[in-house]
Amino acid sequence: VDKVNDPLRLTDWSANAITILGMQGTIIADGTPEQPNVFRPEGDDDSPAQWEGITLGRGAVKVAKIYYAGRTAVQLNGSTADVEVAYNEIRYFFWVGIDSHKPNVWIHDNVLEGGGHQSISAHENNIVEHNVIYNAETGISTESDGAIVRNNIIVDSARGIELRYG
Repeated sequence: VDKVNDPLRLTDWSANAITILGMQGTIIADGTPEQPNVFRPEGDDDSPAQWEGITLGRGAVKVAKIYYAGRTAVQLNGSTADVEVAYNEIRYFFWVGIDSHKPNVWIHDNVLEGGGHQSISAHENNIVEHNVIYNAETGISTESDGAIVRNNIIVDSARGIELRYG
């Protein structure tokens, strides 16, 4: 672990971390309030960075509990296809909760807690609204022009909203 206690910077961490990778297809993880999708490691360990996270280019992650991820709990990359990330509880991630690097993403009605970098990063033509964020280094960061950020609640974070672009 380096001087800032970051296990993700170890060379063998990513070789042993589990990633749910949906870049070549479509992931639709659509739970219900009674039966949410649950993404977390087995066991009682409550430390962050136990697994990599979910990466997708098309589809949706809705009504899920996503705990103890590493670099990014939900990573959005690739195509211009619409993606929705909504009604999730995303907690105890190490770097970023929802990290969008693609246009046409709707991020709404999530609860996020933690984050060494930011809880949500937004790209062009992303709409980020009605999320509740706790205890993040940065609540929401815009990564390009054209992101719409509205009606979010950010509590106990060093920076609420960071406008890198736009």
